[in-house]
Amino acid sequence: MAVPKKLGLVVAVTLFVLFLLFGFFIFLNIPEKIEEARMQGEMDSLSRDMQKAYQDEDWDQLEQYLIFECEDYIGAPDYFLYRTAWYLHTYPPLFDEAY
Repeated sequence: MAVPKKLGLVVAVTLFVLFLLFGFFIFLNIPEKIEEARMQGEMDSLSRDMQKAYQDEDWDQLEQYLIFECEDYIGAPDYFLYRTAWYLHTYPPLFDEAY
């Protein structure tokens, strides 16, 4: 008779501790901080890749980053720099030909 009571008490205490940990986890906004750190890491990775493509003057790769990936990471630190470099590389020859 004492074993089920002890087992019930252990289960109740374990569930209470888990509930407290979950509440603490939510209270400190840990899920948001994890998501923010993940997004920052992805933006930093995209910026490094874009910088490498820009330094290598790989305009086709830079175009791919600008068109297909930066729409998801518009907050990437070097987005506007690389977008401008790509525009300057792509469009002035077209304007010259049109003129």
